[in-house]
Amino acid sequence: MSYSQQELEALLQNDEFVRWVLHPDEKGHAYWQEWMNEHPDRQALVERSREMIRTIHETEHEAMSSHALAEQIWEDMQAELRPRLPWYRRYAAAAAILALLGFAGGWYALSTRTQTSTIVNENGILMARNGHADISVQNTGNTLKTVYLVDGSRITLNPGAKLKYHSLLGKRKREVTLEGEAFFEIAPDAAKPFSVLSGGIVTKVLGTSFRVAAQNDVTVSVRSGKVAVVRQEKDKEDKTCILEMNEQAVFNAKQNRLEKTAPPAPALLANPVPAWETMYYDEASMDEIISVLTRTYGVAFEYDRGRFSKCKITIALDKGSMYDKLDILTKVLSATYEIDEDVVRITGHGCGNSAGQ
Repeated sequence: MSYSQQELEALLQNDEFVRWVLHPDEKGHAYWQEWMNEHPDRQALVERSREMIRTIHETEHEAMSSHALAEQIWEDMQAELRPRLPWYRRYAAAAAILALLGFAGGWYALSTRTQTSTIVNENGILMARNGHADISVQNTGNTLKTVYLVDGSRITLNPGAKLKYHSLLGKRKREVTLEGEAFFEIAPDAAKPFSVLSGGIVTKVLGTSFRVAAQNDVTVSVRSGKVAVVRQEKDKEDKTCILEMNEQAVFNAKQNRLEKTAPPAPALLANPVPAWETMYYDEASMDEIISVLTRTYGVAFEYDRGRFSKCKITIALDKGSMYDKLDILTKVLSATYEIDEDVVRITGHGCGNSAGQ
């Protein structure tokens, strides 16, 4: 790389550059394309800056100056030049807690909302948490991205898809709201059916895999198991539409009609995204592991950092729910955990501390 962090910061403070990113037009595109042609070594710099600006413009974040934004992008790009670490360590390191509310002739002022925190994880998922519990995620990339829920379910979002839900911790009901298209693989739990609210209908399941495409009309396609589909604002005459494997239903919003259709195409009943990878840690710190769990599930954790600061943890956290991973982690640490409202609280004596400390 033949440019510096200061050059990157100057680019982010360039009104014309930011205007082009947020409000692209032919004139701006021609200018910056020519600039990149004249400075080919700056292309990666420009593309990374464009991606980050577009991402943070679509959500609300904690305040961050253009200097801090430049520093974050610079660190990410430097990291790509170093030997690649295991995915889970890069996951823990990748994120930006940023704020950008708009642009008009330059950068707008940044504002802070104390109860909202936002990260952009390595998966390309934009995750915002309001307080401890209300979570929203968005696939801002151009490829399929996966969100993992605490119960072991995983949801693969198409580009542009948005998902909102409560943290699903403890005894809370399992319910999400979807905009766009996603493939659901739901962990079975007979006591708590899983519900998807999308474009005027509700899809309820116990444990199955299915696809929901909430565009103008809403299409539900079932790969395995059985789902029940019904209008959100149903009346007494409405009937629940039961779908089994290889069946599909469409809700026509204009006609307010829900009905089964021809079997879906095989491609709709497949999820090309690989399954969950095992998290391997070698002499890792407690903070490192909890950071990954936080970014993965959007859940708030509390523990005594002083007590656990000396812990060097070698562990494999296999696929399954967040609770499965916590069971393994706390067993290794001779600790316990509990769900207190919307926070996971871990307690124990830590490492290198006597029981009396």
